[in-house]
Amino acid sequence: MAEEEFNHIQLAVNFTDIVKTTLGPRGMNKMIVADGKIKVLTNDGATIVGNLKGGNPITDLFKQLAKSQEEAIGDGTTTAIILAGSLLKNAQKLIDKGIHPTTIINGYNIALANAINFLSATKEKPDKEKIMRTAFGTKISPDLVDRFINLLNEVEDPKNLRVHKILSSDSSKSEIFKGYVMKGGFTRDEQMNQKIDGRIAILNFPVNVKWNDVKADNVKDLREITDYDISMKRDVVDKLKEMNVEWVFYTDTCKEFDAYLTDADISGVAIFRPEDIDAICMATGSKAITDEKLIDENHIGTGKVEYKKGADSNEGAVYVSGNAETLILHGSTPHLLDEIERSEKDYSFLKRYEVHSAAQILLKFVLENELVDTVIPATSDLSHVKENISVSDSPKLSEKD
Repeated sequence: MAEEEFNHIQLAVNFTDIVKTTLGPRGMNKMIVADGKIKVLTNDGATIVGNLKGGNPITDLFKQLAKSQEEAIGDGTTTAIILAGSLLKNAQKLIDKGIHPTTIINGYNIALANAINFLSATKEKPDKEKIMRTAFGTKISPDLVDRFINLLNEVEDPKNLRVHKILSSDSSKSEIFKGYVMKGGFTRDEQMNQKIDGRIAILNFPVNVKWNDVKADNVKDLREITDYDISMKRDVVDKLKEMNVEWVFYTDTCKEFDAYLTDADISGVAIFRPEDIDAICMATGSKAITDEKLIDENHIGTGKVEYKKGADSNEGAVYVSGNAETLILHGSTPHLLDEIERSEKDYSFLKRYEVHSAAQILLKFVLENELVDTVIPATSDLSHVKENISVSDSPKLSEKD
C-alpha cells in the first residue's frame, strides 16, 4: 500500500475511534476548542463533524457523509461514521493481503445488496414512542426524556414547531405554547402589563427615509424631504388606526414612529429577527406588508399578545397566541438547551415519516449485528469468488462499539 493511501485510511480510522466513544448510554462528551476557547461541548456526531475544519480530503469526506446522513434521515450520524471507519479499517487489512481495491469495493457492494434485502424483509410499523426515545438517545437524562415525550406528543405539526430557549431555569418547566414566542422591544413600558386580543398588522418595509441616499443641495430640499418623512409615518399610523389595528409588529423603527403609534393608542413591537415575520404571520393569519400602499384588510390578522417576564429576573419575551406551536425550552446551561433542541429536531424529523421511512431502521436496536449475521451466510454461494473475502472479513460491531 502506498504511504499516502495508508495515511488517509489511518486518519479516518483514528477519527472514527474518537467519535466511537460518544455512542451508547455511556457515551462521552467531546470538547471542541477553537482559538483557546470552548466552542462546543457535545456527544452529537453531526455537531462534532460539523465543527471540524476542512481542507483535508478525509475530513471533508466525513463532513459530507455527516451532512448527507443528517439530511436524509435526521439521525444516525455517529453510526454512519463508525461504519465507514470500520469498512476502511477492514479494507486496509485486505489491501495488505494483496487484494485489489476494486475487488474489495465489489465485495462491499454485494454486502450492501444483501443488507438492503434484509432491511426490506424485517421492516416493521414504527412505534412512535420508541422513535422518540431513540431520537433523544443519551443527550439528556432519562427522567427528562419522559417529560419531553409527553410534551411532543401534544404537537400537531412537528415540521413547523418553533423553539424558544430560556436559560437558568428548571428543564421540567418546559411546555408547549399555542402560538409563537419571540424577543422584541415595545414602544412603551406600560405595554408589558397588557394582554390584548385584537387585530394585528406586520410592517416589513422602511418607515424611515434613508438619509445616506438623500442628496439635498439646499435648505429647501432638506425641508421637503423631512416633511415627506414625517407625513409618510403619520399616513401609515392613520391607516392602521382607521382599520382598528391594536398591535403592530415592525422591522424598522425610530422614536418619531413610536411616538405616533403611542398617540394613536396602537401598541408596537419591534422585530429583531427576519425569521420572526413568517412565524407571526402563521400564528395570526396576517400577511407581511412590504409597502405602505399595501396596507389593507387582506394583510390584517388577529391574535392575543402579551409580555411574560422570565424566571429569576431573566429577560422576558413576547407571546403571540394563535395558529402555531412553540416549545418553550427551559435549561440550566446553554449546552443542555442545545442538546435538547437537537433531540427535538431529530424527533420532529422522524415523526413526520411513516412506514416507508428510515424510522423503521432506528427501531432495530441491534441492527448492526443482525446485518452481519445475515450478510456473511449470504456469501456462501460466492465461495469461489474473491469478493467473499472482503465481506466475511468485515468486523462485527460489539456492544462496546
